[in-house]
Amino acid sequence: MRHGDWPRLAGLASFALLSVGCAAFLIASGDVAKLVTAAAILLLAVGQIIHIVGSSVRLARVNERQAVHGKALRDLADSAKATADRLHEYELRLVEAETEAAPLPQPAPQPLPAQNSTLAEMQVLREQLRSLADEIARPLAAQAAPPPPLPAPAPVLANERLDLLLEPVIELATGDTSHYRTLLHMVGDGNAEIAHDDLMRRATQNGARGKLDIHLLEQSLPVLRRLRQKNGGLRMLVPVGASTLMSNADLHEMIALLEESRDVAAGVVLEIVHGELAKLSGEGIEGLAQLARLGVNMALSRVALSGLDLMSLRQLGVRFLDIDARTIDAGFGLAPAWNDFAQFARSMQFQLIAGHIETTSQSQAAASLARFGYGPYFAPPRRVRPGAGQSDAGSKYQAA
Repeated sequence: MRHGDWPRLAGLASFALLSVGCAAFLIASGDVAKLVTAAAILLLAVGQIIHIVGSSVRLARVNERQAVHGKALRDLADSAKATADRLHEYELRLVEAETEAAPLPQPAPQPLPAQNSTLAEMQVLREQLRSLADEIARPLAAQAAPPPPLPAPAPVLANERLDLLLEPVIELATGDTSHYRTLLHMVGDGNAEIAHDDLMRRATQNGARGKLDIHLLEQSLPVLRRLRQKNGGLRMLVPVGASTLMSNADLHEMIALLEESRDVAAGVVLEIVHGELAKLSGEGIEGLAQLARLGVNMALSRVALSGLDLMSLRQLGVRFLDIDARTIDAGFGLAPAWNDFAQFARSMQFQLIAGHIETTSQSQAAASLARFGYGPYFAPPRRVRPGAGQSDAGSKYQAA
């Protein structure tokens, strides 16, 4: 209760006490008429006392709520100040990147094999992928003899191969396929499959993420060119790791690939996980600026509401926000926080994608927030025939 409330309550209490005193005096006099009057005064005093107590309780609750709201406003002000500081820092970095940008050193032209990579790079990639397959399929491989050396001419081992998969991204309002996500799966001994997320996680731990990201982009560009001949607005979401963006060698190789394919570079959307965005150093931020100058957009996947600065994301070239459908509807209906976020994101011209849709309820909830969606509820990823799209004559896209 505030200090200023006490005088008012004290005044009310004094009147109630005077009424009680008058009633006691009249009762002591013994007159019947006075007894009735005293009873009336006493009832009035009791009612006033009850009112005083109720008012004090309500005032105490109001004061508690005001204290909570005041603390929330102070926290919100601190958060807004921190967001403004981060935005200012990003603006300074982008200005520095644009003013200091110089023509990138282009790698000397060299003959490329069918998979757009040198033979030596493919040899390194095969060795790294072989180690990943051994780690998953043979957990006791440390006690076994080392694998035999790989033959140099072979593009991949007979019992190990990398498959390019396309996952359709559906327009939720019409049910039509608008875009695709590219995934890279490995198939090892006994047709044991290593899924994309697991493969990339282990590649990051072994320092091979950059090679896999470049290999995935190499395989995706010709397929994208073929698909955009039929649908000029189609985009292809290609995952990329934070370590790749922060590696000058990997970044320059990726930019060289996009320079060679400027006709479809605008259809490439590099997809980075929200949690990895905070790991980007100054070099990584500058790498995003260089890719944006080539017309490449970014998508942020596994989006979480906490720590999300939409204004800064727009300046970094992010145009797509991928939200896990399981967070939109976990079986208890649409979360109100996502509804407010979706309205704000759409007002800033972000395209929302609901990912990993598995059930009808998730699809219905996603349709009220996002424009696009993907997941097993619609269609599983489909394998692309090796070499699809690399030749205009007779090289037709196929999915198995």
